Amino acid sequence: MLGCVSVKDFRGPMMDLMEKVQGKDGLVWLESFKRFLRTDPLGRASVFPVWASLAGDAEGDNINLVRVPAEHLVREAKGRNIGAAVRAARECGLIFCTKDVAVQIGTITKDTVIVPIGEQIDDLPLKCIQWEKLPDGMRYQPYTCSFDTHIDGSAWLVFIKPSRY
Repeated sequence: MLGCVSVKDFRGPMMDLMEKVQGKDGLVWLESFKRFLRTDPLGRASVFPVWASLAGDAEGDNINLVRVPAEHLVREAKGRNIGAAVRAARECGLIFCTKDVAVQIGTITKDTVIVPIGEQIDDLPLKCIQWEKLPDGMRYQPYTCSFDTHIDGSAWLVFIKPSRY
Protein backbone atom coordinates (compact mmCIF):
# COMPACT_ATOMS: atom_id res chain seq x y z
CA MET A 1 0.00 0.00 0.00
CA LEU A 2 1.04 3.57 -0.75
CA GLY A 3 -1.05 5.52 1.72
CA CYS A 4 -4.62 4.63 0.80
CA VAL A 5 -3.69 3.54 -2.78
CA SER A 6 -2.56 0.03 -3.55
CA VAL A 7 0.71 -0.49 -5.42
CA LYS A 8 -1.24 -2.39 -8.08
CA ASP A 9 -3.57 0.57 -8.73
CA PHE A 10 -0.64 2.99 -8.79
CA ARG A 11 1.70 0.97 -11.02
CA GLY A 12 -0.44 1.07 -14.21
CA PRO A 13 -0.84 4.86 -14.48
CA MET A 14 2.77 5.42 -13.37
CA MET A 15 4.14 3.08 -16.05
CA ASP A 16 1.92 4.76 -18.64
CA LEU A 17 3.34 8.15 -17.65
CA MET A 18 6.90 6.80 -17.84
CA GLU A 19 6.30 5.55 -21.39
CA LYS A 20 4.82 8.87 -22.48
CA VAL A 21 7.66 10.92 -20.95
CA GLN A 22 10.19 8.74 -22.79
CA GLY A 23 8.31 9.13 -26.11
CA LYS A 24 8.66 11.76 -28.83
CA ASP A 25 6.36 14.19 -26.95
CA GLY A 26 8.14 13.55 -23.65
CA LEU A 27 8.75 17.20 -22.79
CA VAL A 28 5.07 18.06 -23.33
CA TRP A 29 4.02 15.19 -21.07
CA LEU A 30 6.56 16.20 -18.42
CA GLU A 31 5.41 19.84 -18.40
CA SER A 32 1.77 18.73 -18.20
CA PHE A 33 2.61 16.43 -15.31
CA LYS A 34 4.44 19.22 -13.46
CA ARG A 35 1.45 21.53 -13.98
CA PHE A 36 -0.85 18.81 -12.65
CA LEU A 37 1.27 18.44 -9.52
CA ARG A 38 0.97 22.18 -8.82
CA THR A 39 -2.83 21.99 -8.76
CA ASP A 40 -5.41 20.52 -6.46
CA PRO A 41 -8.01 18.26 -8.14
CA LEU A 42 -10.71 19.83 -5.97
CA GLY A 43 -9.99 23.34 -7.25
CA ARG A 44 -7.01 25.25 -6.00
CA ALA A 45 -8.70 28.64 -5.80
CA SER A 46 -10.62 27.28 -2.83
CA VAL A 47 -7.44 27.27 -0.70
CA PHE A 48 -7.00 31.03 -0.99
CA PRO A 49 -8.95 32.88 1.70
CA VAL A 50 -11.01 35.87 0.64
CA TRP A 51 -9.05 39.01 1.44
CA ALA A 52 -11.76 41.55 0.59
CA SER A 53 -15.12 41.83 -1.13
CA LEU A 54 -16.24 44.64 -3.39
CA ALA A 55 -19.76 45.54 -4.41
CA GLY A 56 -20.46 43.58 -7.55
CA ASP A 57 -22.34 44.00 -10.76
CA ALA A 58 -25.99 44.89 -11.39
CA GLU A 59 -26.99 41.36 -10.38
CA GLY A 60 -25.69 42.07 -6.87
CA ASP A 61 -22.93 39.48 -6.77
CA ASN A 62 -19.95 40.55 -4.68
CA ILE A 63 -16.47 40.36 -6.16
CA ASN A 64 -14.22 38.34 -3.86
CA LEU A 65 -10.53 39.20 -3.97
CA VAL A 66 -7.52 37.23 -2.82
CA ARG A 67 -4.12 38.67 -1.96
CA VAL A 68 -1.30 36.21 -2.60
CA PRO A 69 2.45 36.63 -2.01
CA ALA A 70 4.43 36.03 -5.21
CA GLU A 71 6.51 33.41 -3.40
CA HIS A 72 3.38 31.27 -2.93
CA LEU A 73 2.82 31.22 -6.68
CA VAL A 74 6.43 30.87 -7.83
CA ARG A 75 8.75 28.97 -5.52
CA GLU A 76 12.03 29.28 -7.44
CA ALA A 77 13.63 32.72 -7.15
CA LYS A 78 15.21 32.45 -10.61
CA GLY A 79 11.76 32.11 -12.17
CA ARG A 80 10.13 34.77 -10.03
CA ASN A 81 8.76 37.03 -12.69
CA ILE A 82 5.32 38.49 -13.26
CA GLY A 83 4.59 36.06 -16.09
CA ALA A 84 5.29 32.95 -14.00
CA ALA A 85 3.21 34.34 -11.12
CA VAL A 86 0.14 35.13 -13.23
CA ARG A 87 0.36 31.79 -15.05
CA ALA A 88 0.48 29.96 -11.70
CA ALA A 89 -2.48 32.01 -10.45
CA ARG A 90 -4.46 31.11 -13.58
CA GLU A 91 -3.64 27.42 -13.09
CA CYS A 92 -5.00 27.74 -9.56
CA GLY A 93 -8.32 29.05 -10.88
CA LEU A 94 -7.80 32.73 -10.06
CA ILE A 95 -8.63 35.39 -12.64
CA PHE A 96 -7.31 38.85 -13.50
CA CYS A 97 -9.02 41.95 -12.19
CA THR A 98 -10.68 44.43 -14.50
CA LYS A 99 -9.37 47.99 -14.45
CA ASP A 100 -12.48 49.16 -12.56
CA VAL A 101 -11.89 46.59 -9.81
CA ALA A 102 -8.18 47.47 -9.66
CA VAL A 103 -9.05 51.14 -9.09
CA GLN A 104 -11.42 50.22 -6.23
CA ILE A 105 -8.73 48.18 -4.47
CA GLY A 106 -7.08 51.43 -3.38
CA THR A 107 -10.00 52.08 -1.03
CA ILE A 108 -9.41 48.84 0.91
CA THR A 109 -5.68 48.20 0.95
CA LYS A 110 -3.11 49.57 3.34
CA ASP A 111 -0.21 47.63 1.77
CA THR A 112 1.58 47.88 -1.53
CA VAL A 113 -0.11 45.48 -3.96
CA ILE A 114 0.29 44.62 -7.64
CA VAL A 115 -2.93 44.02 -9.56
CA PRO A 116 -2.56 42.31 -12.98
CA ILE A 117 -5.39 43.41 -15.27
CA GLY A 118 -6.53 42.08 -18.61
CA GLU A 119 -8.54 39.51 -20.44
CA GLN A 120 -6.07 36.77 -21.25
CA ILE A 121 -2.67 35.74 -20.04
CA ASP A 122 -0.91 35.93 -23.38
CA ASP A 123 -1.55 39.65 -23.85
CA LEU A 124 1.83 41.25 -24.33
CA PRO A 125 2.80 43.46 -22.71
CA LEU A 126 1.07 42.72 -19.41
CA LYS A 127 -0.77 45.62 -17.80
CA CYS A 128 -0.68 46.05 -14.04
CA ILE A 129 -1.78 48.57 -11.49
CA GLN A 130 0.26 49.02 -8.36
CA TRP A 131 -1.09 50.59 -5.23
CA GLU A 132 1.97 51.84 -3.44
CA LYS A 133 2.07 52.71 0.25
CA LEU A 134 3.68 56.10 0.79
CA PRO A 135 4.07 58.11 4.02
CA ASP A 136 1.28 60.48 2.95
CA GLY A 137 -1.15 57.78 1.77
CA MET A 138 -1.64 55.41 -1.13
CA ARG A 139 -0.45 56.13 -4.68
CA TYR A 140 -2.03 54.61 -7.76
CA GLN A 141 0.48 53.75 -10.47
CA PRO A 142 -0.58 52.06 -13.71
CA TYR A 143 2.29 50.47 -15.60
CA THR A 144 3.04 48.01 -18.34
CA CYS A 145 5.60 45.27 -17.94
CA SER A 146 6.87 42.30 -19.87
CA PHE A 147 6.28 38.74 -18.71
CA ASP A 148 9.92 38.41 -17.62
CA THR A 149 9.83 41.46 -15.32
CA HIS A 150 11.24 40.28 -11.97
CA ILE A 151 9.06 40.63 -8.88
CA ASP A 152 10.10 40.45 -5.27
CA GLY A 153 8.96 37.25 -3.55
CA SER A 154 7.29 39.28 -0.82
CA ALA A 155 5.23 41.28 -3.32
CA TRP A 156 1.47 40.90 -2.91
CA LEU A 157 -0.57 40.15 -6.03
CA VAL A 158 -4.35 40.57 -6.09
CA PHE A 159 -6.71 38.41 -8.15
CA ILE A 160 -10.43 37.70 -8.29
CA LYS A 161 -11.56 34.46 -6.70
CA PRO A 162 -14.35 33.01 -8.88
CA SER A 163 -17.72 32.77 -7.19
CA ARG A 164 -17.87 28.98 -7.67
CA TYR A 165 -15.28 28.63 -4.90
